[in-house]
Amino acid sequence: MLVDPSFILGSAIKPAHPWAILLAIALGTAVVHHTPRTHHAQHFKRGLILAVVATVAFYFVPAPRGVESWRTQHVVIQNLTYLWKDTSQGGVLNHVRESIPISSTHEEQVEIWLTPDLDGQRLTQPPASIDKPNVLLVVIEGLGGDRVGPIHGIAEPHAEMPHLSALASRGLLARRFVNQQQQTNRGTYTLLSGDLPGMLVEQTPRISIFNELPPRPYLPQVLARNSYHTLYLQAADLAFMAKAPFLKAAGFDDLHDTIGFPDARRYSPWGVDDLTLMEETIRLIDQLEANPDSKPWFAMVLTVGTHHPYVVPADFVKLENETPDQWAFRYADLALEH
Repeated sequence: MLVDPSFILGSAIKPAHPWAILLAIALGTAVVHHTPRTHHAQHFKRGLILAVVATVAFYFVPAPRGVESWRTQHVVIQNLTYLWKDTSQGGVLNHVRESIPISSTHEEQVEIWLTPDLDGQRLTQPPASIDKPNVLLVVIEGLGGDRVGPIHGIAEPHAEMPHLSALASRGLLARRFVNQQQQTNRGTYTLLSGDLPGMLVEQTPRISIFNELPPRPYLPQVLARNSYHTLYLQAADLAFMAKAPFLKAAGFDDLHDTIGFPDARRYSPWGVDDLTLMEETIRLIDQLEANPDSKPWFAMVLTVGTHHPYVVPADFVKLENETPDQWAFRYADLALEH
């Protein structure tokens, strides 16, 4: 991802660990300037001083508004705290392992927790065998339940996303859930496979190593075997995160992205704005249904407009005191209504 233009222009300009980048640049500069004819200790000392000064200076730079508002402490302090814990305790995971003795009983209990259990009362009934409804799955980048009124008992007109809140109030919603990982490709894999994304640890996303995993049925494959036409569309370049090979193997008949899309209201390194994406979704669905031999369809759509630094048209009016993320999610809500 470090050489991908979408990542460089869309995310690297707002790094989560800027102190580490400053330190790497400073130390790297010191190393580059070292030659056998120079006093490397002097250059290293200068580089180290520069790194310390830059790190301290960054402490006084406020976090960008709307980007890191979720932090409970300044990014420099947070990362230095993590660094101290890791070095003083031999790593966070090692510390956890030492403080919680693991036995075969624990492992058996964990297996019980993670065993799928579909017993209980059905909340919905499967459609009749002759009725195969079309299915539209919209994945909204970075959306938290705090923006959906019914989840927190907020009246729809006062919710941050009133149209989505109205839809939620008429359907099923989950007020509590466990999120084991964050990152788009991890969530995409789990949504389509029903498999766990990686068990709370940082490791290679399973979507990137799906060929090495035990064979399993994926949702598009199952639907395709039941006479569905399957379609995937996302606003970002499919090459980013290398999702295309997995999506093809998972059973999607058609894969689309909007890179180079000519009529976007706003185009960024991440992709097009949400309303443009929804209009393209409708166009592709109309195209499918115009076919005389059309099948029922399953379409999955992934947005990027609510991913910082946010993809919102300049002519979409920003309300007074509205943060960039609120502005982006309000636009996404209008796109969903469309």
